[in-house]
Amino acid sequence: MYKNSEVYSHSLRKLSKDVKRSDSTAIAIAALLLSQILSPNAVLIPVPQSSWKADYTLELANTIRIIRQDCEVIYIHLGRTKKRLYDIKRTRNNLKGVKTGIKVKESADCR
Repeated sequence: MYKNSEVYSHSLRKLSKDVKRSDSTAIAIAALLLSQILSPNAVLIPVPQSSWKADYTLELANTIRIIRQDCEVIYIHLGRTKKRLYDIKRTRNNLKGVKTGIKVKESADCR
């Protein structure tokens, strides 16, 4: 799938790290690559980062939508916020009573 090394001479791992840094060239190349394997009329849901903001994933999805005009982008986390699990674990001894949005044992040790 990733054949044109003249356009982007690095590995896919480097490409993904550059996308994560919101590098516009990397996002455009990743969008081109991903647009080739998506099924027709795909619905793209950008995955939020730990802060529940979909920064580079939303930009990637919107770029794919521009390339593939039959796709739709739905940002389902718009306006939602949450504390990062890392920050919660730093200030507590356990997760009892904490709603994390992920399934975690209440008795999980944070230290």
